[in-house]
Amino acid sequence: MSKIKVINIMPHPPAYREHENQPRPRFHWDTPNGSWVGIWGGDWADQVGEHLLRADGGFTYEV
Repeated sequence: MSKIKVINIMPHPPAYREHENQPRPRFHWDTPNGSWVGIWGGDWADQVGEHLLRADGGFTYEV
């Protein structure tokens, strides 16, 4: 039996300003305008997926 794939599309970018004084995540990129983007895996959407996968093994989850 195949698993149901849940794709969570965030309607906004991550709150980078909340992370200004912390080390950048392992995966990050500088943008042409001098700002940067990164992948944490700790946003609320990631945490919802983590709980879903723990509760039921019949899903895959992607943000």
